[in-house]
Amino acid sequence: MSGTPDELETLLRTMKQDIQTLRERKTWVPTANPTYESIVVDGDVDVTGSLAAHAFSQNGKTVLDSDSLVQHGVVLGETNGTWTVKLDSGVTLPEVRSLVKQPIWTGQRVLVSPDALGHWLIYGRRNLKRWRIPPLIALTGARDYGAGFTGGAGYLTGDGIAVLQGLIIPSTGAIATGTTLFTLPTELKPDIPASSYIRFPVNVSDLSQCIDIYGDGTVKTPMAISASNYIALTNIIYPTAAAGFTWTAVAAQGTSGVPAFANSWLNSASAGALNARWSLDSYGILWVQGLITNAGTPTTATPMIALPASMLPWGALTVLTVGNGGVFGFASVDTGASGHNPAGINWVTGSTFSAGGYQGLGTMMIPTAANTLSWSQPTVVSQNSWANSGGIYPTFQMAVRRDIALLAGLVTGGTIGSKGMFLPPALQISPVQGGTAGLIQNRPSNAARGRLDIWPNGDVIPQQGSNVWFSLDSFGYIVE
Repeated sequence: MSGTPDELETLLRTMKQDIQTLRERKTWVPTANPTYESIVVDGDVDVTGSLAAHAFSQNGKTVLDSDSLVQHGVVLGETNGTWTVKLDSGVTLPEVRSLVKQPIWTGQRVLVSPDALGHWLIYGRRNLKRWRIPPLIALTGARDYGAGFTGGAGYLTGDGIAVLQGLIIPSTGAIATGTTLFTLPTELKPDIPASSYIRFPVNVSDLSQCIDIYGDGTVKTPMAISASNYIALTNIIYPTAAAGFTWTAVAAQGTSGVPAFANSWLNSASAGALNARWSLDSYGILWVQGLITNAGTPTTATPMIALPASMLPWGALTVLTVGNGGVFGFASVDTGASGHNPAGINWVTGSTFSAGGYQGLGTMMIPTAANTLSWSQPTVVSQNSWANSGGIYPTFQMAVRRDIALLAGLVTGGTIGSKGMFLPPALQISPVQGGTAGLIQNRPSNAARGRLDIWPNGDVIPQQGSNVWFSLDSFGYIVE
C-alpha cells in the first residue's frame, strides 16, 4: 500500500466507516412500534414513503436496491388472500435470500432475486389467477390424467387473457361426440356470444383432434374420444371480456388496409361457429379467431386471409390450426418475401381439407413486425444436431407477454425424440404446474403432425415428427 500519510489516513477512515456500516446492517432491528409500508404487487411495485429514495427503474419495473432490503427488511404477508411486501420487519439479508422465487398461488406475488451484480431486488409480478379444473371447474366427462402430469388448470393473466393447461382423461369410459368435458368459471369464459364456440387443436393420445370452447363456458368435444385416451390442454389461449379487446370482423374479399378474406374463403355456416375476426393488442400481437370455409379446393400457398403491410408477421411463421373434420391442420403466415408464399395467412398442402370443409384458426397469436416484446435467444440454442432453419424463418427464441411465454422458430436436422433446445430458468414451467412431467402439444412438422414436449427442467424436445423441419411458432404457456 502506498500514498501520502493524509491519503492513507483518509482510506483508513473510509474503511472503518464501511465496517461500522456492515455491523449496523447485520444487527439492525426495527423500532418498538414499527410503521409498516405495504407494496401491493398487482402490476409493478408501487414504492411509497421513505422507500422512494431507494427505488429505481430496471427493465421497465420499479425495484428496490439492496440497501432497502438490509435497512428496512422484507417479509411476505397475506391478508384475505392478497400478498404484500411488508417493510420495517427486521428481516436481514441472509433471511431475504431464502425468499428467492417464493411461490404464491393465490392473488399476487413478488420475486426477490439478485441482479447480475449481486444486488438483491424486489420485483412486482402481475396478478395471475389460477383455477384447478377439479373442483373449482365442474367436470362432467373428464378427470385428471395423473401419472405425474399436472391436472387440468385454468389461468387468467392480469390483463384478462385465459390459458388452459394440463392433461385430462375420460372419467367413466369413452366420450361421445358433443359431450361436455367441463365448464369454465365466469372469469375464464371467452369473449364471444354464449352460443358461439372457438375450435382449438388438441393432442389426444398422439392424435390430432379438437375441442370447442363456448361463450357460456362449456367445453365440449366435437369428436368421440376413447376411454383410455388423454386430452392435452396445451396452448389454449384466448382473451376474456376482461382483456377489453376491440374485435373487428375479417373483411370481404378485395377489401384493402385490413385483414380480408381471399381466394373464395369465407365464414363457415356451421351452427355456433365463431365468424373470423381480428384484434391488434398493445404489444403488436395480431389475434385472429374463427372457423372458415371454401366451396372449392384451394391452391397450395395461397392466402385464406390477406393481411395489410402493417400487420404482417416479423418472419415466416408455421402455425397449428384445426383441419377439416377436426384433425391436423396448419397454416403458413407469411411476409410476402420474394420467392416465398404470398403475404397473409395461407392454406398449404398437408393441412387437412376437402371442398366445402373448414379450417379452424383457434386463436392465432401473430407477432407483427412492429411487436414490442423483448425476444431473446437462449444461450443453449440447440442440442443433438438441432439447428435453426434460417432464411426468412425466425430463429429459436422466446418472449413473455405478461405471464405468457411465447416460443418462435423453425428448427431442423436433429434427432427426433431428443432434446433440441433448453429454456432458461425464468421461462421454465414450474414443478408444481408441470408435475414431474411436462406440457405436450401437436406441432406442424414437414407438413404433417409432430409433437413438442416441454419439461420442468427446461428441456424442449421435438418428440415426434420429422427433422426436415419442425415448427415452434406460436407455442404459448404460463410462466409463474
